[in-house]
Amino acid sequence: SFRWTERTGRYPGPFQGSSRDPRELVIPPLGLEPGKRYDFQVFIWMPADPALNNSATVVVTAPPSPLVARISGGAARLVPEGARLNLDGRGSFDPDDPEGGGDLEYAWSCAATAGAGATCAALDAAWLLLASSGAPDQSKGNWTLAP
Repeated sequence: SFRWTERTGRYPGPFQGSSRDPRELVIPPLGLEPGKRYDFQVFIWMPADPALNNSATVVVTAPPSPLVARISGGAARLVPEGARLNLDGRGSFDPDDPEGGGDLEYAWSCAATAGAGATCAALDAAWLLLASSGAPDQSKGNWTLAP
């Protein structure tokens, strides 16, 4: 027979029924908190003679997943001079957050690409706002913007 436990008390289970095979413990997605240490132990014994037993322990640390940055509408834009450009990063998320990462903070940056007069200095810091916070002003040149 097999009995699984987690010795730090951080993982509440389930331990029974996590797999059809009692020799295997299956942890569901988002079941472990990133950066925390877990000590899983399996205790085995012979049902006919429980004195014949043994155990093994494994230390597990779940590393945090990288954040996913997304800009709606794809990676390239053609914006005529004088036109308004709205950039929306609300599709970005934290894959370790079951709520989807609503507490993310955003910082936008600019990298000038080929084009006459295309310099990031031409962009005012107030221009770089999330579409949900306000729309950016017009500008000239070609820029690559990334969250």
